[in-house]
Amino acid sequence: MHHALMRKRKQREAIVLITVSAAALRLCLTHQTITVNVASFSLQDPIGGITLFPRVFSRESCSAHQDCESVNPLSETTFRKEDKITVVLMGYKPARSHNYLQLFKAYTSMRNTVERVVFIWNNLEIDPPPVPPDVRLIRASRNDMMNRYTLTKDYPHTNSILTVDDDVLLSEGLLRCMLIQLLAHNSSIVGLDARSVEPGTGYST
Repeated sequence: MHHALMRKRKQREAIVLITVSAAALRLCLTHQTITVNVASFSLQDPIGGITLFPRVFSRESCSAHQDCESVNPLSETTFRKEDKITVVLMGYKPARSHNYLQLFKAYTSMRNTVERVVFIWNNLEIDPPPVPPDVRLIRASRNDMMNRYTLTKDYPHTNSILTVDDDVLLSEGLLRCMLIQLLAHNSSIVGLDARSVEPGTGYST
């Protein structure tokens, strides 16, 4: 009798394991990115910190002829405030102050495309460089690369957020191109550099 109960228990555990594995495999095949934010979990919403981004199997190229007029930063095409971009920059080194000032000036001038610029200063020992009034400064309480995600959740007033390195300046035409693609595929992540992790091969770019 005892052995029969043990067999039934193992059979149930095997069925549960197979079901969970199949569900996880399907999730990986149908979603390109799964992000987890521990700070968003709560007893009321135990899966609130999990965000799924479905795969999009057909994409239009930004260089497509029909996109040319929309991508042109000087065109009359305008975006609604909520459809513009919030640019998130993160800094640490005072030696890059000149970079930051150039980035602030460039991105805040793209008013047809960029709604807000947020600058996160990760250096706890040195004050940040001067920040223009139209740039939102956040002084981090710890030096963490994840600050670009965890500290900005209360600040964007737009549906689109661009996180970009402090040594890269994207043109307004390129930003508009990315924004057009995001509006067309609003459940996906839009980026410039393809990166992936394949089993047995490691990280590739």
